[in-house]
Amino acid sequence: MQKNITLIDYEMLVDENEHRLIGFGRWAGIVGAHYALLMLGKRRKIYNLKPAVQCINKQEMLDQYHNLQIPPVKLVITGGGRVAQGAIEVMEHAEIHRVTKEEYLNETFDKPVFVQLHSKDLYHLPHKKKVDKHHFYHHPQEYENSFMPYIPHTDVLINCMFWSPLAPRLFEVADIENPDFNTKIIADISCDIDGSVPITFKATSIADPIYGVNIHDKRMGIPYQKNTIDVMAVGNLPNELPRDASKDFGKILMETFIPILLNGDKSTLLDRATITKNGKLTERYAYLEEFAEGG
Repeated sequence: MQKNITLIDYEMLVDENEHRLIGFGRWAGIVGAHYALLMLGKRRKIYNLKPAVQCINKQEMLDQYHNLQIPPVKLVITGGGRVAQGAIEVMEHAEIHRVTKEEYLNETFDKPVFVQLHSKDLYHLPHKKKVDKHHFYHHPQEYENSFMPYIPHTDVLINCMFWSPLAPRLFEVADIENPDFNTKIIADISCDIDGSVPITFKATSIADPIYGVNIHDKRMGIPYQKNTIDVMAVGNLPNELPRDASKDFGKILMETFIPILLNGDKSTLLDRATITKNGKLTERYAYLEEFAEGG
């Protein structure tokens, strides 16, 4: 702003309906779900996986799943966007079987399984059977939590959902001491501090990605202990696979954005993604004013 630089965030390129044209979400889901499997192996002392950052590319990361003996655990993936789709890709490569909500809650399995939960599965409006997605996104404070019945059945939570501070959390901090709280591994890809996962106390780093939360005193410490729930909350997960993520980003950019520019929509498309111009925040990003002033 001081130098009158025009700043355009290509991840904020959206069409007239506010649909994003490009993003790194899929790669966050891929790396975050890999962390979930890595944590499972370490916690149960049954196998060791290299983190994505130590792999030359996605293929080397996925090749580690060959002949991997994953125990018959149950995993939940929350959300339905690009992040969740990336996480599901990893489940498929690791040969983790997808099941329905009813199967997940009522059946036992001799192999690892996962279920995907959307907002309609995670929340409910009192006195109404069905969640109206449009209403939920505009009035999340009116809804109540529907996730708690899944916790006794869930070994691993892979959190990929968008969360509003007005919406209920998936659980509360006090809940982790409950004997029925079976979830011991949380890959919080969404990484909302004190958000949908209330024991995401901080964003972690690629160098030190995982911490444990003691279920009794609720303090952070060393992971993989008897009385800990282990949390991964890295906020820049796509950076662990920079070759693949950058190549994919460029491919989508060429396929979607450049044709739109050639068709003459340059001004409105770029305007919606322009954060600073002529030394000021644009109207769309005025909410960043306090941050920009160092507040």
